[in-house]
Amino acid sequence: MNSPAAQARIQKAEKELQQLEMAYAELAADASLTAVSMAPPPFGTAADIVSLGRSLWKGDWGGALLDVVGIIPLVGDGIKG
Repeated sequence: MNSPAAQARIQKAEKELQQLEMAYAELAADASLTAVSMAPPPFGTAADIVSLGRSLWKGDWGGALLDVVGIIPLVGDGIKG
């Protein structure tokens, strides 16, 4: 049997792992949206709109500004790319 201290360390490590997995999932989603946003309209535009919603939800105002610029085809791709 594990001691209470060992169990506490295991629980702490599991919680940290869950937080890292969530951060990785968010990074993967952002990277995917960025890659798709370089596609020609309407696919790139749709990805920019989804990314704008994510940025606003997270309070990432700089990212939201880039997403708004990215909605404008060609100009946005030139600035973001």
